[in-house]
Amino acid sequence: MHEHSHLTFLQKIVTLVVWGLVVALFVTVGWPAMRPDDPLGAVSLFARSGSLFMFVQVLVLAAGAAAFATAIAGRLLADIGTFAAALGLAVASLCGNPAGALIVSVADVERHYETTLAASLAVESAVWFFVILSCVVVSGVVTRLMKSDNRTGADEAERSSARKDEKLLAVADAPWIGDHVMQATGANRTRPGDGLRHMGVAAFLGVLFVALLSSGLSARTITHGQACFIVAAGMALAYHFANRILPVYSPFWSLLAVPLVAIVGFAWAAVRPAEAHIPAILPSSHFLRILPVQYIAVGSAAVIAMSWYALPPHLVEESRDRAPRRPVSAVSGRVS
Repeated sequence: MHEHSHLTFLQKIVTLVVWGLVVALFVTVGWPAMRPDDPLGAVSLFARSGSLFMFVQVLVLAAGAAAFATAIAGRLLADIGTFAAALGLAVASLCGNPAGALIVSVADVERHYETTLAASLAVESAVWFFVILSCVVVSGVVTRLMKSDNRTGADEAERSSARKDEKLLAVADAPWIGDHVMQATGANRTRPGDGLRHMGVAAFLGVLFVALLSSGLSARTITHGQACFIVAAGMALAYHFANRILPVYSPFWSLLAVPLVAIVGFAWAAVRPAEAHIPAILPSSHFLRILPVQYIAVGSAAVIAMSWYALPPHLVEESRDRAPRRPVSAVSGRVS
């Protein structure tokens, strides 16, 4: 869709400032909570003592950042609060070392360390996604409160437009949650069956693109830029093609595909035979090159960013109907 391209120069400056403030908040306030016990360690729930307290701190910080970004710039871009929180979480993960440090920290614990590590990271991915899901709900609640205040003196046309904008929020597309958070009427919502199929296609394509983009890296050192690019490009392409196959009204269903990509990737790493000839800092599976927090944060940010340029289903059908069709000759049956 054209949401971002329709912003004025000043509005784009506002969005950049909001993202910058959220990132600064995560780097200054969030990093002490996320810092691993080992100064050379990677950001992970398993790399820090008191992981439950760490999770609660990050959850509160992310929810607060999502509420702040939505209150300031929620009228400009849908799900900007969730995007800002995911962006801040991703940048905070860069303050630690890449996934190689996490692999080395468990390499001497047991013989099949990669299998145990992959299973633990799959669980951690689901935990990190709960943070993103909470930000989705918080963004919806703040948006509803802001729009309810602005509807006091608005006419019916403006109310109708506001309701239409609500459907673009991820939480408005969520079954049951959208009804209670946004009081959505279901007029322009993705049907759950279509959404689940979209989620399955996006998850399959996400795993495929991550595997393709990381091929040929078996002898290369793990870096943050490498890991973040693979996830961002993989999930962006997955959303694009999944939305072309099964268009949806919001990024909610593709967001659900992000943890599936991480869990499937780590599950494959757990069952894949370990290679004995490579050093411990290089994993046998490419899926272990990416931290769970990066899978979730970078993947969610990429999906939301792509949704700003995606057409909802009714506009996709209209664009297809408006496409010029070449006449077919009745005699030859060929396109003239």
